[in-house]
Amino acid sequence: MHYAVKYKIDHAQELLLAKGAYIGGEDLFGDLPISEMDSFLLEKHLDSCVTNNDRKPGDEDYEVRINFSNFIPPAHKPNYAKPELVPFNGLPYEDEMRPIVRMAQSSSTKRLLRHPVISSILLLKWLKLICFFYINLLICTIFFVAFTAYVVFCYGREDAPFKLFFYFLSLAGWIYLVARELIQFLLNMRVYVRSVENGMEVLLILASGAVLMREFGDETRRVASACVILLSALEFTLLVGTLPVLSISTHMVMLKTVSKNFLKCLVLYSIILLAFAFSFYTLFRVSGTTPKNESTTDQTADGEGGDDQFNQFGEVPLALMKTAVMLTGEFEAANIKFQQSSLSYFIFALFLFFVSIVLFNLMNGLAVSDTTTIKAESEIIGITQKVFLINKYENALKTSKPIRCITERMAWLFPSNSLQLFSSKQPLKYIAVKPNQSNAIMISSLVPRYAQDVEKGDLELDKKLEEDGLLQRNTKYGTECCIMPCLGNMDGKIVKYALEILHSRHENVGSVEYRLSRMEQNVERMALEQIELRKLMQSLVTSLQSKS
Repeated sequence: MHYAVKYKIDHAQELLLAKGAYIGGEDLFGDLPISEMDSFLLEKHLDSCVTNNDRKPGDEDYEVRINFSNFIPPAHKPNYAKPELVPFNGLPYEDEMRPIVRMAQSSSTKRLLRHPVISSILLLKWLKLICFFYINLLICTIFFVAFTAYVVFCYGREDAPFKLFFYFLSLAGWIYLVARELIQFLLNMRVYVRSVENGMEVLLILASGAVLMREFGDETRRVASACVILLSALEFTLLVGTLPVLSISTHMVMLKTVSKNFLKCLVLYSIILLAFAFSFYTLFRVSGTTPKNESTTDQTADGEGGDDQFNQFGEVPLALMKTAVMLTGEFEAANIKFQQSSLSYFIFALFLFFVSIVLFNLMNGLAVSDTTTIKAESEIIGITQKVFLINKYENALKTSKPIRCITERMAWLFPSNSLQLFSSKQPLKYIAVKPNQSNAIMISSLVPRYAQDVEKGDLELDKKLEEDGLLQRNTKYGTECCIMPCLGNMDGKIVKYALEILHSRHENVGSVEYRLSRMEQNVERMALEQIELRKLMQSLVTSLQSKS
């Protein structure tokens, strides 16, 4: 497959895909076939993976079958496996989410995430992962609520009611956060260090731990409380933003994208803002200082003096802050002393034009453009967020040497292979959906991997499907966990898309059959005309011979 993709041999790619070639295998350079594969060729093959059971669409037993053969990682042979790559506790070395993550990262194949084959895999993965995600969300929600209540109402107060309750609840949540981040760090240190969100979580853990472990003085306590509340609120917002709900994920992507672009724009134009701030400080600051006995006569005088210092750019930090405030449109020009120099009018007019009009509207237009683009691709963005979320949790639940003892003891609750769809022994190759039975998901009797070779595997699998039928898994679906019940219905959008593919294929087949029938009629008519022409020629020859 790698050679066929590299040398752009489309016919070979189609044959290999039809035989069930795996599209997520890495070569020596870490490249995947799906990275350079033509997206239209891949879409055509994925369309062929959606079939039905030859029943009419209105029948009760009408089924839409989806084939996952190209996403099943190959089984590693023990004779060729390296010791360090031997699977632990049944967990395959191959990453099932790798090809889908690579599709989500590519601009050309990202649109294929909506395809029923890909969406079905993501849905089945999500059904397996849903308990882990919501348990983490519930624990973090309890921690953030309890910790915020403790900091706001109880921190630094001895007689506050429910202080011990909020304290121990916050402490339990803090211990959970420490354990979660430590496990993620041990699993993949390089990826963990590079993540900005992980850095913010570590900062939150350190700050909240300092608040929980000791009580500071009044001034330090106020600053620490304000910082911790902001950090916890931001972290909770990011956590809620990972919910696989279209509107929530879209708004979170908008927030991140617009914030990132605003920061880039501010960094680029910060030179102009600094230049104006220093210019205003040089022009408008009052030379000399006011004696303290005159400036501190009463509180009103102090307040007015502070306002004058701020509006007259009395110090460099105040000048920078005043310029940043003026960027938003709040000038208070009546309090600015223009009598210092006639050039001050010209520089202030330049600031009005270049900063408050041009730069501010440019940044607003950039935000509107980003928002419009994200809304236009909201569905793809929502699926992409789900891909990254599933991949994150799946990698976090994989075993590694530092935490094997933990995973062995928790295997009764969360088995190491609980997120697998394509296990090394019995991979799930087909599923079926019954559109007329509330989109019920049906699975086949799992066939051992040895029966799924290139020549005989498909035949044996089809035979078992015909004999056993497609049986709905009516026990706990997915996680094999003692917490979550069965969730066995396919998303309506996926079913609708699959039915559209089948309908378009039926129309194409119908149009081809119609053209073939028309061609047959034309051939028959031409044959009849040829026979008549031959008869006329024979009669003409006969008449000529009789005259001669």
